[in-house]
Amino acid sequence: MALSATVLASDTTIRNSGFNGMLSTLSELRERQIDAVVEARTIRANDGRIELPDLPTGPVGTPFGARHLSGMPLLPTSVFLSGIASGLDIPVKYLRRMHRYAPDLFDANVNYWLQDGEAQLLIRAYSGDQAGVARAFLSNSYRIIDNYDVLVHALAAFGDAGVTPTIERCDLTSERMYVSLTVPGVTVEAPTLLRDYRAPRGGSGNDLPVVAAGLKITNSDVGQGGFIITPWAKVLVCSNGMTFTAYASRRNHRGHRMEEGLVLNDARVVKAHLNLIGEEVRAAVKEYLHTDFLSARVTELEELAGTRLPAAADTIRLITTQADYSKELAEAVVQRFIEGGQVTAGGYLNALTSLAQELPDAATAHAIEADAPGLMAQAARYALTA
Repeated sequence: MALSATVLASDTTIRNSGFNGMLSTLSELRERQIDAVVEARTIRANDGRIELPDLPTGPVGTPFGARHLSGMPLLPTSVFLSGIASGLDIPVKYLRRMHRYAPDLFDANVNYWLQDGEAQLLIRAYSGDQAGVARAFLSNSYRIIDNYDVLVHALAAFGDAGVTPTIERCDLTSERMYVSLTVPGVTVEAPTLLRDYRAPRGGSGNDLPVVAAGLKITNSDVGQGGFIITPWAKVLVCSNGMTFTAYASRRNHRGHRMEEGLVLNDARVVKAHLNLIGEEVRAAVKEYLHTDFLSARVTELEELAGTRLPAAADTIRLITTQADYSKELAEAVVQRFIEGGQVTAGGYLNALTSLAQELPDAATAHAIEADAPGLMAQAARYALTA
């Protein structure tokens, strides 16, 4: 029986949410969370779903959500498929294609390569009413640091540093949590970057050429990059955001090997790791949330932001697609560039970051915010040498 694309669990849970919406969702997901260490050969694929062996029944609603999974099919996320492809050495594109269009072939391949596996794996999942979600296929030495804990402790660290941040927007996907925030009073002017810019919802960069300092907190609790805190800036006239990735601080989630069965985290180990994350947040507040740092980044941007793009549409299409974005997205950026009213490389950056806010796919949106300063520089240099 062919499966529709809907059997792949949704990759975006929250898009452009406020803090309360994010915290509420993370709390609800925490209630349904299951972490289990199992032998590879006891995992089965059946009609594109994942089935785990019988696990001991745990109390419902514990801090780590140990619910009984016996007989519950799990819909895999794209992250889970990537993990199982890597673990079984199956080309990931082929595995995804089998899962979508030939589930019997998917089952046969996965079950064949799992049957002799003696390795113990950490499976992260959510329970559900009729079917759960298979979130991640990981090494049993992966240290579990959940998004909920990271968010709560990171915000507490801001308070410890004497700062009350403004949460600008939150996103949650099957891979990562993203939280973008600013702090009151740390702003600089960016007249070259914003000259003649027309914001999509009204307002002009000439009237409000101001950028605010902020940070972006990113965490993956499914093995897709750990905890990252990065300087971030917001354009006040339109809420466009840009990330300064060269200054990112990272912490991976690696720990000791765990025994087979349901996993209940060692509170002392989790607390120690969260304390380290808190230290990184406090260090980032001290290092990045001041006008000297923001002014230096704006100065770097404005060295090229005022460069005119003579063949702007063609330049934007070329630079955007060379960065592995689709032709359709490149055309949307061209249209947003035209609407923005600028004819400069800075207008390209503003078009990218403006469009990013409206994309339904959060991962692509945040990738654009990270890439935008570099793409602007490429476009300016290309125009100068053309």
